[in-house]
Amino acid sequence: MEKAPPCKNREEAFDLVKKLWIDANLSMNATKSELRSFIDLQLHKEHGWQDLDRDPCYLPSIQQTDVRLYLHLDGTIVIQRMEPGVHPILLHKLGANRLKGITLQPTEQRTPCKTS
Repeated sequence: MEKAPPCKNREEAFDLVKKLWIDANLSMNATKSELRSFIDLQLHKEHGWQDLDRDPCYLPSIQQTDVRLYLHLDGTIVIQRMEPGVHPILLHKLGANRLKGITLQPTEQRTPCKTS
């Protein structure tokens, strides 16, 4: 993920994480049926996403793991382990706009998030 170019918005960040998660799991011999819930995952409230109207939004658990995924409007990605009493950040990748010093507010988002 570190080698990928910075994402410009939340949707690009979602697409990048989804692709890399699927590719990594397939490379470790996971089957498509084991990954079906993640393959079908969309950036929708019905798929478990929280705070889609805020910055950041988050997915409380990736495939029933203790890993939480945060996506910011500016494309920043944060992956955090949610162990009891300890919450280490596993990855923090700045979005393209944050690297340029631009901070988007939820009302300024360029592509609306799907909430239904």
